Amino acid sequence: MLLGLKQLEERAGGGPLAPMLSPLQSLALKMATETHRLAVSLRPTALDDVGLVPALERLVVDWSAQTGVRAEFHNLGLSKGQLPLVLETTLYRAVQEALTNIRKYADAHTVSVLLEQRGGEVVAIVEDDGRGFDPNATTTGESRPRLGLRGMRERVAQLGGTLEIETSPGGGTTLFLRISLDE
Repeated sequence: MLLGLKQLEERAGGGPLAPMLSPLQSLALKMATETHRLAVSLRPTALDDVGLVPALERLVVDWSAQTGVRAEFHNLGLSKGQLPLVLETTLYRAVQEALTNIRKYADAHTVSVLLEQRGGEVVAIVEDDGRGFDPNATTTGESRPRLGLRGMRERVAQLGGTLEIETSPGGGTTLFLRISLDE
């Protein structure tokens, strides 16, 4: 699209269409940049470059720096290349979404992310000391829909895993993601 708009600009010269092309080129550049950002967020290149554990560690450090919320990451028993790529992507995106939700809704002061291999499963735990919420309200329609939680649940379920939420208003939130390595 950018190349086509550039050709139109050259052909239009200083004619009556020229002023209309600049905003279109600007919009096309924004769309290309956003599409690239979305593609990277779907399968972050850090997963391929350094693996899941360092990518999650970097995600937590960067998130903490951006939000000013104290956050820590712990890994127990996982090393690079140990998990299938689809599992790494699912875990990364679920933790990323959990951190996004914490930033948007929790008003937390501290966050902890734990990644662990327990027997034949991988477990990710994301815990915050924020305001919590009524988990029943998200399923009964009493609150605005939590699309992030639904998306996490669907991603994890596609791999035969589970997502459990422990939370209450004023009591913080803990997410438990469990995915079997046998699936």
